Amino acid sequence: MTRAKTAVEAADNFHYNNSLAKGRKFVGDLSKLMLRAYNAEAENCVRVLKAGNLPSATRRLQTAVRILEKLGAMASIRINPAYHQTRITELELTADYLAKKQQEKEAEREHRAALQEERRYNGAQISRWQTLI
Repeated sequence: MTRAKTAVEAADNFHYNNSLAKGRKFVGDLSKLMLRAYNAEAENCVRVLKAGNLPSATRRLQTAVRILEKLGAMASIRINPAYHQTRITELELTADYLAKKQQEKEAEREHRAALQEERRYNGAQISRWQTLI
């Protein structure tokens, strides 16, 4: 969507200094700036995401969309809802991955604890047999 330039929706009839061409350039530049700001916020949400804080990351991204929509209201610039939903899906998939990763770590930890307990038990059995011999 970013390559096809559909990630940001903007007005195409905006005039700047009584010039439609300057208006289009202004809207295009502002659209790029807003998309960069939105993507930076989305990447930051993905980067700091933990297994249990998906709702707060989603709220943070929703807030970013609302703020950018307010700032771009004069030129009718806003983030495409489909693009925003794609970024939300990215957050959800990342949270699922982190949750699975955490479950695997916990399972591995439990497995190691069970092996250690088994070694202790076997070690006690061996030392008891050695004292009998």
